[in-house]
Amino acid sequence: MRGVLLALAALSALAFAPAPLPKPARQHQSDDLTSIQGDWVRVTRNGRPDGDYPATIKGNLLHFPKANFTYVLTLDQTKSPRQIDMVASRDEKYAYRGVYRLEGATLIISLRLNANGGTDRALDFDYSKPGGWVGVYKRR
Repeated sequence: MRGVLLALAALSALAFAPAPLPKPARQHQSDDLTSIQGDWVRVTRNGRPDGDYPATIKGNLLHFPKANFTYVLTLDQTKSPRQIDMVASRDEKYAYRGVYRLEGATLIISLRLNANGGTDRALDFDYSKPGGWVGVYKRR
């Protein structure tokens, strides 16, 4: 009887024990903007070979040395598919909005050219749609 009373006392003490602290919010496995830093080369554009078209990502800037053109990048990896905005640093009217996919040393970007305020954002990787563009980049 005494053992039963001790077991009941132990169980009742557990009922008033504090709840465990909640787990911290799970962070994304990696920050995509950090992962894409460095030198890239575009190998295909709209499904066709593109030769050697280099690009460099440093911070939030994407620079194409051949065209001497730079874009400010904004990535949203909380969306599915992940979203990308590219706005020309020289002229904000050149705004491209779409989605991207990072697969190891390959970066695939699908854009709607001159997307107006994000309403014309590419939402898939189909370049055959009007205004569609898909570039495949390999890390150098």
